[in-house]
Amino acid sequence: MRLRKSSITDRTLLMMIIVVLIQSVIFAATLLNGDIVEKTNQNAFDTMNEKVTNRRTYLENDMIQRWSNLESKSVMMTDKIIAYLDEQQLTIDELAKNTSAAVPLIDAVSEDIISILRTNQVTGAFLILGNDNSDNVQTNGIYLRDMDPIANPNDNSDLLCLRAPASITEGLNIPLDIYWNPQFQFNEENKSDIFYYRVLSVAAQNLQAAHKDLGYWSSSATDSNGVDVILYTLPLLDHDGNVLGILGVDVSLDYLKSLMPSKELNSNASYLLAKITNQTAQLEYIAASGPLYTNIFHSEPTVSILDKTNYINAFEFETEENNQVYGNVQLLSLYNTNSPYADDSWVLVGLMRGQDLKFFTNELYKSCLLASLLSFAVLFGVILVLSRSFTHPIRKLAKEVKNFNPNEPVKLNPTNILEIDNLSSAIEELSRDVAETASSFGRIISMTSYPFSAFEYYTDQERFFCTDQLLATIGIRDAQLQIKNKEDLIYLLELLDKQYPSTRVDNQIRIYRIADDIDHKQRWIRMHIMKEANHIYGVVENVTSEMLELHKAEYERDHDVLTSLLNRRAYTEKMNKLFKQHDQLKVAALVMSDLDNLKYINDTFGHDCGDDYIRLMANVLKSSYPPQHSIISRISGDEFFVFLYGYDSKEEIQKILGEFEKNMNECVWKLPDGSFSKLRATTGVAWYPNDAIELTSLTKYADFAMYRMKHTQKGSLYFFDQEEYENDAYLLQAKEDLNKLIDQEMVAYQFQPIVDAHTGEVYAYEALMRSKLAAFMNPLDILRIARAQSKLYFIEHLTFFKAMEDYVKQPGYEKYRLFINTIANQVLTAEDIAEFSAKYSDYLPNLVLEITEAEKLEDRPAKEKRRLVDKWHAKIAVDDYGTGYNGESVLLQVEPDFIKIDRSIVHNISFDENRQILLQNIISYCKENHILIIAEGIENELEMKTLINAGVDYMQGFYLAQPAYELQDISEQKKQLIREYYETK
Repeated sequence: MRLRKSSITDRTLLMMIIVVLIQSVIFAATLLNGDIVEKTNQNAFDTMNEKVTNRRTYLENDMIQRWSNLESKSVMMTDKIIAYLDEQQLTIDELAKNTSAAVPLIDAVSEDIISILRTNQVTGAFLILGNDNSDNVQTNGIYLRDMDPIANPNDNSDLLCLRAPASITEGLNIPLDIYWNPQFQFNEENKSDIFYYRVLSVAAQNLQAAHKDLGYWSSSATDSNGVDVILYTLPLLDHDGNVLGILGVDVSLDYLKSLMPSKELNSNASYLLAKITNQTAQLEYIAASGPLYTNIFHSEPTVSILDKTNYINAFEFETEENNQVYGNVQLLSLYNTNSPYADDSWVLVGLMRGQDLKFFTNELYKSCLLASLLSFAVLFGVILVLSRSFTHPIRKLAKEVKNFNPNEPVKLNPTNILEIDNLSSAIEELSRDVAETASSFGRIISMTSYPFSAFEYYTDQERFFCTDQLLATIGIRDAQLQIKNKEDLIYLLELLDKQYPSTRVDNQIRIYRIADDIDHKQRWIRMHIMKEANHIYGVVENVTSEMLELHKAEYERDHDVLTSLLNRRAYTEKMNKLFKQHDQLKVAALVMSDLDNLKYINDTFGHDCGDDYIRLMANVLKSSYPPQHSIISRISGDEFFVFLYGYDSKEEIQKILGEFEKNMNECVWKLPDGSFSKLRATTGVAWYPNDAIELTSLTKYADFAMYRMKHTQKGSLYFFDQEEYENDAYLLQAKEDLNKLIDQEMVAYQFQPIVDAHTGEVYAYEALMRSKLAAFMNPLDILRIARAQSKLYFIEHLTFFKAMEDYVKQPGYEKYRLFINTIANQVLTAEDIAEFSAKYSDYLPNLVLEITEAEKLEDRPAKEKRRLVDKWHAKIAVDDYGTGYNGESVLLQVEPDFIKIDRSIVHNISFDENRQILLQNIISYCKENHILIIAEGIENELEMKTLINAGVDYMQGFYLAQPAYELQDISEQKKQLIREYYETK
């Protein structure tokens, strides 16, 4: 039976309609039955959290790294003030009150104030002289204002002077503000002046605090010029801790709001900068951008959090009207945990209406239905048009083929498709006139062994010619590709241009690289095409041997013979070229690795073994780093450079670096003596553009990071740190101070009580080192310099002997235990132990050796410390548990009698559920293993109550008692509180 013929258009249209209908049914079922609404809400809140987190990070970085970066300037100004006072034989009070006496000094520091304005990009910078904290203060100083900190003209024309003697402003050529006054005036009852009195008070009460921890951020206030600002102030202290003045900057709220673009959340949203205290769920307004805060909260000074949501950092806020407002709350880490201002918490809040956040969810069903109907209609129209367009060339071809002069008979089978059958009939009619054509030139070429072929055709005729070996010369093995007419030849030439890479030699000659799909070998052909009017002819040559020789020479020039990695010349050339195209770099990292122990392997097992070691490193690099976004090179004997580029974030590169470290750790090879060794290399990493944007600096920083780790912990990966790089100069300067401190024992010890969490009675004291040299602000500075100078042992010796010497002078010392800090990787010599044991034999059972977290504890020091404690019948403690190197492995190494919970866990534990869970896990482990728990760093009553309820054994912190040079008890009031909380927990 003969089948009914149908057109391609009909069949295609029917199939496409069926597919679209099936897709619509599946989509509708998925939408109705899936958990799409909740996922949509989750996505909205996650997007809001990501944007607020990014904005928080940006603002926090400005506040900490730029605006409040006054440490170096404060040291410089302090030195100038001290020198001036000594030179003029003045007191600081006389300098603060006597304007004529202060003018030379103010003139000397004025350029520093201008430098702060330019460098820190703030709207104001000032220096207040003196330390008068009376009710009404009038004092000398200088205060300059720049309302546009981004613009920096060559002169000072953009600045205004708010406070300074008139003679100073004339010399600086800075115009006076309309509210100018020659001196500062402060009143204790003026809210805008509170910062002045608080900075003086805190500095006087915290003489032992690190200088940078005395920096204070004060919330928004209106200065005497009517400008709303936030302030950062830092007291200037002499060597005895006396306040010489206050250095500060201000940031106007208008400028601050420009850094909180609420439109990135929503056109109706707001960013709110606020303060939050530990005891309340209210936010105190500092600054807000966007319309939402004004429209909903009417610029109230405080707003209240109503409830916590199930989404990350998201809270619902209390509003007067029936408005649902959500806020994403992000904490700004402005202070160190040891800062006197650590409880002043600032937060950045992204505020959005509930209807804006969930708008997409509410419109989802309606939009999906509309989209389904619209897509069906559009697809139907597109299918109809495409189907007819698809058949049009076939019908046209059927008509055109009738005019061709075929040269071979063709018989096509019927397809029962109208258009194709029409085409087949036309081709069959044309095939009756087919005749063979040949070229004598082609036959001659086919008889030669030289690998070349030729072709020609006319643009205005159907005549064409090509040699039989054309496809073989080109190297395309496609059984369906045959050269039967001019169109086939043109198609072949177009295929070469589209699918195969080529290099243009000149306007007529081009070299193509052909990859064989069967044996995967590469071949190169040279095609020379000439055009004369309507006549086009060409010659094709196989030049594979010639190109292979050229590539071999180039490869040997650019690659290391041993590892096949790029050599220094090729690496430098590629990097210089890449750094001229910054848009390709995006986020990048220079990774510099130095092979460890190569000299030892060469000296012990021979250079052949060393070569194997180098090749093993090269193989790890090749397998770890993706070739499409990396440049891998062997720069010298044991140095390898890898440049990773073209990534969108640091996290992507860090994941690749993690894979590199994993491959390194898993790489084990067999040495000639039959033993096995791990592959080890020390690696430094510098980031583009965060650390540097030009290649020389980036290389220098990666080299610094690598060699810093080389001298501390070989075989590890380390990221460049700008602060450590700058501190290298400090390390050199502090070398002599460290020698003086050790030789002359320039330290004293304060003692802080450790209190029983059940009774409130003092159980023990911890000995805390205090330097008598101004070069060292705290014990961490001493340890850092000693580590760099390989003198940690001398600090260990000094700690044991000097701490005990100061302690035994205290009345009643024998009633308490003494906690002495001991460096994890240091052990006293047998002679020193014998001397210490003989001198303090009666007190040894009351000692507790407290292992610090700054150094890694290795097996030998761990065993020696444990043996020493057992010999003395003393105790052992792990300090700052949860930070540094003091983690679970230390508990297993030393089996301590005490662990001290670090301040980072204790801080804000009353409001942080994650900290509470972590503490409970630690307590549970310790109770099971009979380890006593000491919570340190307690700074308020709420933290103390939470820790007692949690079940700690002992407590320590500024709230209970500050360190002192004499043994002190805590107050009876606090003892009573401890007993009450313990009895009612």
